[in-house]
Amino acid sequence: MEKHQIILLVLILTIVSCEKKVQTKGVSKSQTTTTKITYKIPEDVGKAVFVLINKFNKITKEEYKNNIVSYSDLKELADDKKAPIGEYIRNDFKSITAESYERVISQDFEGIKSAGKNFNIDWQNIKFINFVNDIQQSDEGKMLLGETYFKNVDNKIYFVKCAAIFNGKDYQIIKIAEVELKRNKRF
Repeated sequence: MEKHQIILLVLILTIVSCEKKVQTKGVSKSQTTTTKITYKIPEDVGKAVFVLINKFNKITKEEYKNNIVSYSDLKELADDKKAPIGEYIRNDFKSITAESYERVISQDFEGIKSAGKNFNIDWQNIKFINFVNDIQQSDEGKMLLGETYFKNVDNKIYFVKCAAIFNGKDYQIIKIAEVELKRNKRF
């Protein structure tokens, strides 16, 4: 299996949720009761991730979920034959159950909370450093893999990983997880 297919499979199997409006440049908002949060350019994905993690001292799991593609939106994307996501991703999205989706949301949320405690991160006082992203494109669609770098009050630099899928017009965040200490000179 090619590297990008493995990455996509891992991301798809660890999908998370969203149904709230975010006030960020580049965000488009639907007028329906379920609001899809989308981003026109990759940099806006990085900004949105930083805004979210900056609130992690007080954030609830529901607030976290509201910033990720919702289960119903994920299923809608899988059913949309015009969405350029490819049959491999489409079938994987269709196979995700509500229970596994909720389990992964909880694991990702608790993982960020736990890493924050382990690294003594003062989320509300972190400073944005950079957003580095890689667009993975194949016959199966386009995926953004990103790392949002930030400086903690102890002057150490950390990053949180994210993934967003391109739905044909915009990016939708499907995962925010895994806080790590920066070890290399990526930027």
